[in-house]
Amino acid sequence: MALPSEDSLRFIVARMASILAAHGEAFDAPPLVLPNAEFFPDAISVSGDGLETLLARIAFHSPLPDDVPLTLGFVEAEDAGGKSCSSGACGPEGAALLPPVHETDETYLIPLDVSVARNPVRLTTAIARGVGGVLLAYTDTPLEDPSRDAEIAAVLSGFGVLLANGANLFMKGCSGVKVHRGTALTVEEVAVALALFVRRFDHAPSKAKKYLEPTQLEAFEEGLAWADQNEELLEKLASAPELLADGVFDFGKPKGMLSRLFGKKPKDDEVVVTVRKRTPEEERRLAEARALVEEALGGE
Repeated sequence: MALPSEDSLRFIVARMASILAAHGEAFDAPPLVLPNAEFFPDAISVSGDGLETLLARIAFHSPLPDDVPLTLGFVEAEDAGGKSCSSGACGPEGAALLPPVHETDETYLIPLDVSVARNPVRLTTAIARGVGGVLLAYTDTPLEDPSRDAEIAAVLSGFGVLLANGANLFMKGCSGVKVHRGTALTVEEVAVALALFVRRFDHAPSKAKKYLEPTQLEAFEEGLAWADQNEELLEKLASAPELLADGVFDFGKPKGMLSRLFGKKPKDDEVVVTVRKRTPEEERRLAEARALVEEALGGE
């Protein structure tokens, strides 16, 4: 799987850096949110209370303050043409994504297409990108591309795995299998952002890999390899993100296959070697052996 274009890579790094430079204290130690019982102990329900619980759970894992008012608002795609099925896969092809957030005088409204409620992956992806949008709106962050910026903020909040799986989702509908894309960023772009996130905040990539679908996993592996070729960018992203915010920087040179195979392994794959302390009996035998060697050498 190919990496995103250089322009896309530059956009991802620059926007991540810009958000970190402006609000670094909010991203002190963001979690890597995974679709498991640790982060989502409640069963996902499409009831009103169930959806509010899911929204509250996702917001809880984000840097948003607890008192920020959030609301979900469901809308129906204008071009649905009456098509419907239990999976939600029979909606209009190429339908535009809804904006991640709409700010009113009373609340931050996250608009959701009604069809996303039929699929938990689409639902969590839509809410996660919405929470990313709320974070930027709440902090009055200048936007370049509202949807893509919201998704970058969502990745920085720890929701990269959720977004990656929603960025390329195979769904079976009445007319066969379709690929649904629930993000403005491509799956390759989300994967690169996720790779930068796990490296920047020292999360084990293996934890993310466990919950990524095959296409997403392949893209994430490419993203990790690219991130590891750009150690200087990672260092600046951690220590001086403001130096990357303008998008003017150099990328590391791609490594060949042998370098990637035999180069430095990722942190979570490294083998730690420890030296066992000798027992008193082993120390006694070693001392005796040394004495014998010294005696033999002294007698020459």
